Amino acid sequence: LAGLSFIGLGLVGFAISGIFLENVIEGYGELGELVSGGLLPLIYIAIGAKVGAEMSGLVDRMRGDAV
Repeated sequence: LAGLSFIGLGLVGFAISGIFLENVIEGYGELGELVSGGLLPLIYIAIGAKVGAEMSGLVDRMRGDAV
C-alpha cells in the first residue's frame, strides 16, 4: 500500500500539471506553516511507510523461529 500511495501521488501530480510527482499544491500557505509543503510531506510519509514495512519484514525474517 505504501508503494501504491507513492505512485498515486505521482499520478495526481501528472494529471494536474503533466509532470510526474509535481508539487501541485505549491504556493499555498506561508513558510513554516503546516500546509506550506504541498505534496512533499505526503510523499515523504509514503516513502517512510514503505521503508518501515520493508525493515519490519527484514527483522521478522531474521528472527525466524527463535521466539
